[in-house]
Amino acid sequence: MRVVLLLCIALVAGPVIAVAEGAPLPPRPVGLQVAPYPAGADGAAAAVSLALVIDERGEVAEVRVLPCEAAPVFVEAARRFGAGLRFQPALLGGEPVAVEIEYVVRFEAPGGVAAVDVAAAAAAAAAVPAQEEAPSATDAAALPSFETEVVGEAPEPEPAAAGDFRIDPRRYAAVPRASAEQLLTLAPGVLLRNHAGVGHASAVFLRGFDAGEGQDIEFRLDGVPLNEVSNPHGHGYADTHFILPELVEEVRVIEGPFDPAQGDFAVAGSAHYRLGLPERGLRLQAGYGSFGAQEMLLLWGPESAEDGTFVGVRVRRGDGFGVNRAYSGATAMAGFEHRLSQRSRLRLVAHSHATRFDSAGVVRVDDRAAGRLPCAGDADSQFFCAADENQGGASSRHGLYAVLERTTAKRELRQVAFFSTRRLRLREDFTGWLLDEEGRGDGTEQLYDAVTLGLHGSLALHHRLLGRRQTLTVGYDARHDDGSATVRRLARSGGVPYARLLDNELRITQLGAFASLQLRPLDWLSLQGGLRIDSFTFDVVDRNRPTETRAGPREPTESYDAGGLATQPRVSGRITLVEGLDWLAAFGIGVRSSEAAALSAGEFAPFARVRAAETGLAWAGEGPFEHGLRLVGFLTHVDRDLVFDERLARNVFLGSSTRHGALLVAEAAPFTGMAVQGSVTWSEAHLTPEGAGFFSAGEGPRLPYVPRWSGRLDASIGGALPSFGVAELLPARAGLGVTWVGARPLPNEQFGDPYVMVDVGGHVRWGLVEMGLSIENLLDARYRQAEFAYPSNFAGPAAVPSRIAALHYAAAPPRMLLATVALILDPDPDPDAAELP
Repeated sequence: MRVVLLLCIALVAGPVIAVAEGAPLPPRPVGLQVAPYPAGADGAAAAVSLALVIDERGEVAEVRVLPCEAAPVFVEAARRFGAGLRFQPALLGGEPVAVEIEYVVRFEAPGGVAAVDVAAAAAAAAAVPAQEEAPSATDAAALPSFETEVVGEAPEPEPAAAGDFRIDPRRYAAVPRASAEQLLTLAPGVLLRNHAGVGHASAVFLRGFDAGEGQDIEFRLDGVPLNEVSNPHGHGYADTHFILPELVEEVRVIEGPFDPAQGDFAVAGSAHYRLGLPERGLRLQAGYGSFGAQEMLLLWGPESAEDGTFVGVRVRRGDGFGVNRAYSGATAMAGFEHRLSQRSRLRLVAHSHATRFDSAGVVRVDDRAAGRLPCAGDADSQFFCAADENQGGASSRHGLYAVLERTTAKRELRQVAFFSTRRLRLREDFTGWLLDEEGRGDGTEQLYDAVTLGLHGSLALHHRLLGRRQTLTVGYDARHDDGSATVRRLARSGGVPYARLLDNELRITQLGAFASLQLRPLDWLSLQGGLRIDSFTFDVVDRNRPTETRAGPREPTESYDAGGLATQPRVSGRITLVEGLDWLAAFGIGVRSSEAAALSAGEFAPFARVRAAETGLAWAGEGPFEHGLRLVGFLTHVDRDLVFDERLARNVFLGSSTRHGALLVAEAAPFTGMAVQGSVTWSEAHLTPEGAGFFSAGEGPRLPYVPRWSGRLDASIGGALPSFGVAELLPARAGLGVTWVGARPLPNEQFGDPYVMVDVGGHVRWGLVEMGLSIENLLDARYRQAEFAYPSNFAGPAAVPSRIAALHYAAAPPRMLLATVALILDPDPDPDAAELP
């Protein structure tokens, strides 16, 4: 938690001040002062008086703590803050001199407002040379007093579970990550797989789940839900490509359904993005890279505005690696943040995104090995070839949302209103000429159009009981989607539609409410429990009904409605075993809502219901540098799981399943400017045998496509490099990312090949110019990003198809470089600061 100190200096203008002969002109603070509310203070209030010696350069040369009754945690926080202050030096006879002042730091409960007074205690040390006697307090005129307001924000909430990770992506900004979805790999155990092109959302793997493109993970942006209900490509499809990764201030990943605020699709967990641009100024950046990659980026943060005021625009295009992988698109995001008062703020964010892309899809392993693919015969051309070039898609999203927040010492109110329009068109071919008896081809086109609007809100009430802060939180979700979903078969020749598999008009309303209670009965014990209730109403018009029945002709449309209700209790706890070492445990029930196409008239909609439990240890080490360690074990049971069906190019219902596993994550910051994080995850996913219970882990057949072992390492280091012919040092930063994926289970007891991918990046700045280079897949490894096993026929319509499962894959990118040049126009410095030496 941070307290933001907003300078409100009440100084009389210099020409009006009548300064006595020999009296110093007082020092003045420079820049925006930022200080942390001390961790472990538990919302208490205190005042700490400091005696600061401000030297001739305006720097704090000495800090002394004056007698006070504040707790040591406040004393240390005030002392550190005082040592980092900067001033315009005091002047005596027009020359800078050293002075001593009193600085009172008043801490109030987070959410409240406190004053920080800087008053003259006397210029007792105001001597210009040091050996001369300083003017006495009676000789010096009293320095005018001025004050700074401290607006406290609420402390970070208790973690919902051991697998609750709050990630600052800026710590590892030098590690190549081209999209917002790739920021998720900073969370332990998260893997991404993209088999359909640059503009297609990636499938996410987490805790043994092949969560598809969002079917089992809840996605939100500043509280706005992103999962698309009844999308024909996948129920819960979540496309985050409209989010500029440079504008993401925090990603919170909760692994498992343990927080009552988590809503629909939080089966494997949730991913919540928060926007903000702390860097003020203008960045104009151009990039050029491998395979014709070109991009332009503009970021602007007005000088005097809050972090929530920004503009970001990206335009990019490229030919893609191999055949049929070209792409182009543009994204724009603009935010405006206005502080209505010291405790309230309003944020408005608008976004617009459109892209189109080609996709190589999947190819058969035996076709590549035999050199039968329609590309050159060399190994690389065959590896990156495409069996059907009529694949790809187009995606667009436009929207606006508003966030109103009010924070006081006793309550936190948050209201979100949102509106968006969405269109998606995908063309894929997984089986060639296997399904259509007339030999036209098995291409699939999926269309989705929707208008979404809704509200999200929460209210947290804080009360001090038993000497500690206790919190009650209540909240709600209200969302309505009005759209259509269509699936058609496409002929291989020209991609002409020849059959309609699905054609629905959709009107879906979700209403949800939750309540949770966070208790700290003892210093070493924290408890959290709550309940969430979600209700869904489906109004569907099926426009693809048969026109003939046994009774005679009929209309091709039919309307039906359905509804459902889900109750989800959740509970967690934390026990501090010793200082810095906590034991956490959690249990929760989550749901995935029903897909409209799977419902019938008047049906009480069945939800996929997940029961999850986890326990773990979290250690935050003390010492000369920041470091920590977490070890977590988990167990999850789902009663209606999904698995990929190549015939429909999407996931379909399979049955119940169980997952169990563990993860180990370590992080450290050995010295200023360096951060390292590494994790290893083990997970097992099995179908649940009939009659097996919640704890029957690993008893049934193994689920395919989910990696059993994976690991991730991220490292970033920053510093200064010597420049040639110039005395100044050049700020620079470098990053390293390593992903390891073990052998992935496939159908029929087969296993895919393991792989390792290494990414590196870095940038260096010289004045207004910054130059960067990112290299993905540094070792130029050839590996299969996605692997499937099923029957297919890509030999042609006249070939006799085989019903024996064959191995298919989507190729991962080879080594790719992107060089960037940026012009950075920092905001004009404070005119007072500019006068400092």
